[in-house]
This record gives sequence, C-alpha cells and structure tokens, in this order.
Amino acid sequence: RDIYGADASFSEGATSTVLVHRSPIGLAMRVDGKPVASTAPVDVANQLLLGHLPALLAGEVRSGLVVGMGTGMTLGALALHDLERLDVVELERRVPDGARAFAAENGRVLDRPELRIVFDDGFNFLHSTGARYDVVTSDPIHPFVRGGSTLYSADYFARASARLTDRGVFAHRLPLANMGAGDFEMIVRSFTDVFPHARLYWTGAEDAVLVGGNGAWRPPDIGPEVDARVGRPHARLAVES
Repeated sequence: RDIYGADASFSEGATSTVLVHRSPIGLAMRVDGKPVASTAPVDVANQLLLGHLPALLAGEVRSGLVVGMGTGMTLGALALHDLERLDVVELERRVPDGARAFAAENGRVLDRPELRIVFDDGFNFLHSTGARYDVVTSDPIHPFVRGGSTLYSADYFARASARLTDRGVFAHRLPLANMGAGDFEMIVRSFTDVFPHARLYWTGAEDAVLVGGNGAWRPPDIGPEVDARVGRPHARLAVES
C-alpha cells in the first residue's frame, strides 16, 4: 500500500486481492496485482462500450447480465437502458467494495434497486442459471491469467448463447495486448462457431469487442433519445466509437 500512496485501498478476499489506487492515468483497480481497469479515457470508453453497444443492438432491453464487475462502469452503462432486471456475477466478494470507489464513473450502480449481485464463477453461473437475458456482456480477465482461459472457449460462448432471449445479444471483451495472431484467430474462431453472424468492434487501442446474437441484427440507434437515455457525453462517444 505504501508504494501506491496513503489513499490506496487494499483488501484480501477468498480468491483474490483487490487494490484501488491513484495512478498517473487516473484511479485504477488491480486484482491480484494485475491492472483491471482505470479512469483513463481509453479504459472508460472500452468499459462503457461493453454496456451500451449490446443494449443498442438488442433494441428493447428489459434484462441484462454482466460477467465480471470490475469498476462497475460496464454495469452502470447497461443500467442506463431502463432495465427491469440487472444481474452481475463476480467471483471475488471484495470487488464490489473496490467498485464503490468508482461511483462517479459507474453512476452509483451498486445502489440501484434492480441490481442483483451473484458471487460465483461466470462459467458455472451460465451453466446453472435458468434465467434468460436480452443482453449478456462479459469483461473477463486476460486469457493468459490463471483461470481466464475458460472464459474464451467455445463452451463458454455456447453457455452465454443459451442464456440469451431470442433477440438477445452477447458482447465479449477481447484484450489484444500481448496476444499473438494465432491466439486471436483461435478465440475469434471459437466465437464464430457459436455466433456465425458475429461482429468485431475495435476500440482504437488494445481492446476489441466481439458481439453475437441469436436473432436478426439491427443497426445501433444513436439519436437524441439515446442521448437522453445514456445521459453523459463520454457515454455517447463510447457507443459511437
């Protein structure tokens, strides 16, 4: 903690350590020492995109699931689409405490009445739940981190597909940093095996978003009514990127 400053927040959970600290690029979260997300503009845009993009593609959205809480920004973005039911599955119970430090960026989403937090492994939850969602969005740890590879497999993508409604949309973050061409192709192939009409959106930096659905696509509707829905100028930038 001394390395990161006196205002750093550190907690040790059952599965991971969670650190929130100030950095040269803004407020940052680390899980088991690995940077997860921050308030750097490129990170904020990526996290908001994961929430807004699948909701816009799905059209009328009443239910959503986020796999991996992190800073809560993706969760907060999805919550702005007037959902009646919003679930988040997170493995480590200490992460929500860290996410509260990002209340200004996530819209205090942890205080929303429609939110349900499920502490479980995302892979297992998708297998065990009987719920179906209009949007499932997944922001897992890097595939090369311990326990991360299963969240980039065809089996995981198939489980997500099974939890979608007929017109549901699944969005999955694809971190490009330190990823070779072979690994990239393998993950994309696994995704398209499950979602043949998939799309890939590049954020302009070291991340991409894979999107697939169980129904017909519709173009994202980014008009005045969406401005009113998402509320914040930087959220509009995210859905237009």
